[in-house]
Amino acid sequence: MLPLSDGIRARRFPVVNVLLIVANFAVFLLYELPHFNAAVYHASFYPCTVDNACRGPEPWGVSWITAMFLHGGWDHILGNMVFLAIFGKNVEDAYGPLRYLVFYFAGGFAAMLTQTAMTLLFSTAAAARVPELGASGAIAAVLGAYFLLYPSSRVRTWIFPVFFVSIPAWIFLAAAGRRSAICRRARGAVPAPRRGHYGGAGAESRAAGQAG
Repeated sequence: MLPLSDGIRARRFPVVNVLLIVANFAVFLLYELPHFNAAVYHASFYPCTVDNACRGPEPWGVSWITAMFLHGGWDHILGNMVFLAIFGKNVEDAYGPLRYLVFYFAGGFAAMLTQTAMTLLFSTAAAARVPELGASGAIAAVLGAYFLLYPSSRVRTWIFPVFFVSIPAWIFLAAAGRRSAICRRARGAVPAPRRGHYGGAGAESRAAGQAG
């Protein structure tokens, strides 16, 4: 299920959203792909660094940012960037460039904070040493804000292999979230944590009501 368009034209060019997409691809192509394992090790976020149970390659105050620009593979980055391209432009349009940029990073931080708290409180010491990466938490915040800002919008969607349908945004976002969770469990990929997604969406969607 691939979103193609939401049919809502932005009033201005989404410069911040475009720069975020370019930055994510640049990091993936120029930094991750040449030395994938080393890049993931050095720039990911480790929950155990927050309570000083371990020492990561970078301080956690830096790694929560660097981890947001890492991805676990082509499907991970392509999926994230398609969603960001389609839905992020309208959230930036509503917020303005600077506010949207702050919003994006705040969503990523809230997601990482939520996942870290859940890991340290309810999981094992070994789980706290697993690297976390991905822009999914920040993008979940963008999707949550989009839903509140444009609740009646419809998303032109390609349902593989041949179906093209227009469905309400809230149905699409719910279905996409469910599919993402199922695929992640099936792949056993490096975590772009689901609990973190909810943290980002929950914390940042509340700010959407203040937009405009």
